[in-house]
Amino acid sequence: MRKMDAIKDCDKGKIATGDIVWFQSKIDGMVKKGKIRHMTGGSFGIEDSRHIALYQYKEVDKYQIRKAKHESK
Repeated sequence: MRKMDAIKDCDKGKIATGDIVWFQSKIDGMVKKGKIRHMTGGSFGIEDSRHIALYQYKEVDKYQIRKAKHESK
């Protein structure tokens, strides 16, 4: 099984596969909430309610990808 990576978001916090993030979609340019999928090999997917888009590790700052704060119930 392949080891999944962990990188830093645009706020210098750690993000990894399965984390919920806020990001600017490269498909429609809107700020959305999504889930990181399959972070390995220099790229990862972010799945939102309608799309899954592929992002490179070096695009974290360009698309303002940041870990979502945990919401209290």
